[in-house]
Amino acid sequence: MRLYEKQNAFKLPEGMDVKLGALVEPTAVAVHAVRQSTLRLGDTAAIFGAGPIGLLLLQAVKAAGASEIIVVEVSDERREKALELGATHVIHPVEADAVQQIKELTGGGVDVAFDAAGVQATFLSGVSAVRKGGEFKVVSLWEQPVTFSPNSFVKTEAKITGSYAYVNLFPEVIRLLARGIIDGNKVITSLIPLEDIVGKGFEALASDRKQCKILVDMQLS
Repeated sequence: MRLYEKQNAFKLPEGMDVKLGALVEPTAVAVHAVRQSTLRLGDTAAIFGAGPIGLLLLQAVKAAGASEIIVVEVSDERREKALELGATHVIHPVEADAVQQIKELTGGGVDVAFDAAGVQATFLSGVSAVRKGGEFKVVSLWEQPVTFSPNSFVKTEAKITGSYAYVNLFPEVIRLLARGIIDGNKVITSLIPLEDIVGKGFEALASDRKQCKILVDMQLS
């Protein structure tokens, strides 16, 4: 058994659903990325990927005051979820040219684009979707290297920056979730018993695009 220092334990407010406690860590990832970015009140933003981190990024970007939020995602269900959570536009990147649409919607590109997918296609699109002098913030972790031309950001003087995990954010994130500023319940799609973690957990995430964040009930039956 691993014991943690008391400063690493955080009490949830009275009345806060314990399920939301499970979202504190991933929400901190999203909040940290937005805080690190150059996004300012009234700016435009694009998010590539609408999985759990992408949907939490969407809400963090909205809370930070973005005036226009464009989400790029292949899953119909996740695009619909993004609209529910405040996206102003959603784009299917296979059926449409995401970069072209983003530039048309924003008059030349977004102020900040976030990658929450971690694949070559979203990296290339994200770099190209920001305005001159804009920022492409990479939040995802990668299984494969990316091949791209540096000219894609040299000519526009765009900045490519990374964001990893979080630092001392849990108290703020707990307040955001407890007060509904970030709606964690909309990100949770299933609650399953521990014994079903393979079939209704891992396999469901791999095959069912309607799934987003699956929580496991650790109580043993």
